Amino acid sequence: MRITHVIPYMHPAAGGPPVVVDRLSRELAARGHQVRVLTTDFFSQGQNGWRTAEARSYELDVFPTRGGYCFGSQFRSAIRSGVRESDVVHVHTLWTFASLTAARASLAAKVPFLVMPHGMLDPYSVKRGWLKKQCYGRLLEWPLLRRASGMCYTHPEEERLAAITCPGLPQGHIVELGTESPPDCPRAELRDEFLNRHAELGGRTVVLFLGRLHSKKGLDLLIPAFDAVRRQRPQTHLLLVGPGDPAYVQSIREEVSRRGLDGAVTFTGVLYGRDKWAAMAASDLFILPSYQENFALAAVDAVQSGLPVLLSRRVNLWKDLVDAGVGRDCEPELSSVTTALGACLDDAEWRRAAAPAGKELLSERFNWATTAARLETIYESVRAPHGKPALVS
Repeated sequence: MRITHVIPYMHPAAGGPPVVVDRLSRELAARGHQVRVLTTDFFSQGQNGWRTAEARSYELDVFPTRGGYCFGSQFRSAIRSGVRESDVVHVHTLWTFASLTAARASLAAKVPFLVMPHGMLDPYSVKRGWLKKQCYGRLLEWPLLRRASGMCYTHPEEERLAAITCPGLPQGHIVELGTESPPDCPRAELRDEFLNRHAELGGRTVVLFLGRLHSKKGLDLLIPAFDAVRRQRPQTHLLLVGPGDPAYVQSIREEVSRRGLDGAVTFTGVLYGRDKWAAMAASDLFILPSYQENFALAAVDAVQSGLPVLLSRRVNLWKDLVDAGVGRDCEPELSSVTTALGACLDDAEWRRAAAPAGKELLSERFNWATTAARLETIYESVRAPHGKPALVS
């Protein structure tokens, strides 16, 4: 099949959606499909190295844009022509020029299109900028979603929440995401690499937050909860790994300093590849107290690394990991995060048991090859019954 993914941004700083599109595109290309990704340079801030950082098995076309709506005349032309050359179009995220243009172009060309909202139909997400999103959604986006060939969700909870925001959506398909394999070396080797660069973590019990430093991630809960827990457990250290808006990251740094935690909190910025896995190998617990989280790829990567995880109940995946024995849960409230974090740190036996529990879970679910195979089946089910539709000028 000729498959075109349309996404407003592919820069790594944009978080999970670019990772999903990249991994799915690689796997689909490996299965013999012709895969093209159309996107913009939003988030790149003039830096182009990310486009060619790795050899890709799919075509990546990046177009200039103006602002957060990701508008661009070249982008629009590329979407329209790309859609006409496709058997299936896969639209990622909402609220941008990309999703609107791709849906309209697909309908005009009579090419089936699927939409993967990446949590953007979650009521929590829609409440952020509620009036603008209600107007935009009702007038422009939601009528197009209802005419899609199908919706792709990463978890049944995402599908349930999307139906609250936008009733009358087309058939939903659950497409669980995957995890990468860590470097082929002993975990202790990765741990030592990281500790050599961060001597302040030596001999400490390390709590890891890995992801975008963003207000929805519950960092306003994590910092005071860690402060309270550390008073009783002074050997605990917090490791914050990930990119973020400079002004927001600075506000977190100031809160850390105000509480006198500078020596107990390490900010690394974003880490990729081996460095990311080394950070996980040097940690004892992964925490994500988000107010809303569609799937949490970082949590699955943590499980792959052998870490136990503490997730808020607003992370759609929380119950899956708790039921598997590799996770604990909390509410996105300060008292709940504080209590659960302390309990996790005090339960060394549970933390040791998490690694084998995680391996059993990952052997059955959460790998990109399985995800791509599932998506391939969905594409075949929506593809025009007599092959590629006739081109529409």
